[in-house]
Amino acid sequence: MFYVAVLKGIRLFSNPIICTEHSTSNRRRSTWWGQWVDRFLYSQYDQIIAISDGTKNELLEWIPSLERKVRVVPNGIPLKNKTFPERNPTRGLILSVGRLHPAKNFDTAIKALAKITDMDWTYIIAGEGQERPYLEDLIGQLELQHRVKLIGYQNDLEPIFQQAEIFLAPSRWEGFGLSVVEAMNAGIPVAASRVPGLEEILSANSPCGLFVQHDEIESISSAVKRLLQDRNLRHKLSRDGFHRSLNFSLEKMAHNYVNCYQALAQ
Repeated sequence: MFYVAVLKGIRLFSNPIICTEHSTSNRRRSTWWGQWVDRFLYSQYDQIIAISDGTKNELLEWIPSLERKVRVVPNGIPLKNKTFPERNPTRGLILSVGRLHPAKNFDTAIKALAKITDMDWTYIIAGEGQERPYLEDLIGQLELQHRVKLIGYQNDLEPIFQQAEIFLAPSRWEGFGLSVVEAMNAGIPVAASRVPGLEEILSANSPCGLFVQHDEIESISSAVKRLLQDRNLRHKLSRDGFHRSLNFSLEKMAHNYVNCYQALAQ
């Protein structure tokens, strides 16, 4: 992104230049020089496509002058299910998917689930990353080796989606939760952080999942426990979530991108 912006700045590109903003946060925003760098980078683009409303809002809070350049095109995924899938999940199986990174907040989720001592549950985290040693130590300290499993990166999530009773997305921040949409499309009821990027997936005005406060252990444990206890709620959220997932198809995303390119070409 940096080199394209530099070349644009010295007039080596005459055609419109577009970039896509994927995250609600980056490391530059925490440094004194970051705002200068970002102001230069983003000023060189003719249009910035944000993958969610949350991503757009966070960018404009950082650099308000970009207001006229930013347009939202919601992310899309290959939807495996066009009709509601019938499943027979494993009782008490909670699933999270994502890289083992501080942004995903799996440490807080593990601490929250440790508070549920009066119910049977198993927590599986599918993903790999820098936090594996830390999470393994935490699991050992809490004596949860028999309940919390780090199964690494999985190329095919379909078998485990078939088994999961609850999908948990406890992220501290998220540009767009692809794994959340996949879980919803698989018919899994979702509990997710009330953060930009996830709020709009679960449709905050008429939620099709349970929201949790990512920094509150009690909030996460209470939401998961409620889902474990309430079969009717799980059934409702799984169906509502599935229908909501159909809004995030690759076809819709591609159509919106084409509209953006055509508007710039005029």
